[in-house]
Amino acid sequence: MTDDQSPEIGSLSTDFEKIGAFDWQELLVELSQFIAIYAESGEIDHLYERAMSGAEQIESEGLSVTGENIMEYLEPIREMTLFFSFVSQVSEDLMAHLVYNEVVADEVQTDAVAETIEERLGFYDYLDLLHATGVIDDGLKSEITQTREIRNRLVHDTTERMTPKSMDAPTTQVDRGYRSTQKLMELCFDEYL
Repeated sequence: MTDDQSPEIGSLSTDFEKIGAFDWQELLVELSQFIAIYAESGEIDHLYERAMSGAEQIESEGLSVTGENIMEYLEPIREMTLFFSFVSQVSEDLMAHLVYNEVVADEVQTDAVAETIEERLGFYDYLDLLHATGVIDDGLKSEITQTREIRNRLVHDTTERMTPKSMDAPTTQVDRGYRSTQKLMELCFDEYL
C-alpha cells in the first residue's frame, strides 16, 4: 500500500458513515428472522399434511378405542396436537414481531423495548393489541383465537385427547390453523414476499 491509497480508504469509510451508515446489523437480524420464519413455514406445511391426514382419519373412520388399537387411535390425535401446538407458538412469535414493528413507534424501537414486550405480554395481549390497532381484522382474530383454543384443549384436557370427535370438523379446524398462520406470515413479511 502506498501513502496516497490510505486517505482514499479512510475517505471511503468516512463517506460511508456520512451517508447514514446503513444499519447492516438490523438488516441481518431482519433477514435471519425471515429465514427462520421461512424454515418454520416448511415445517408447518409438513405438520399440516400429517395433521390433515389424522383429521381425515378421525372424520371418516369415527375412531373408537380398544386395547388392540390404542396406538392407531392415538396417532391422529398426536399429529393434530403437534400441529396445533406448533402453529400456536409460531403465531405468538409472529404477533410479537407485528406488535413491535406495527404498534410500537419507530423512535422507541429498541432491544430493551422488544425484550419488555416479550417478557410482559402474552398471546392474547398481542392478539388484542393487533386487533385494537387495526393490524388484524375481526376474521383473522377469530381464526387465531379458535386455533389457540383447540391447542389448549388438546394440550391441557385429557378428555379432549381421548375423544377427538368432540372437535367439530377436524379438517376444517386444521385448515383454519394453517390459514391463520399463513396470514400472519404475510403480514409480517409482505415486504419480502
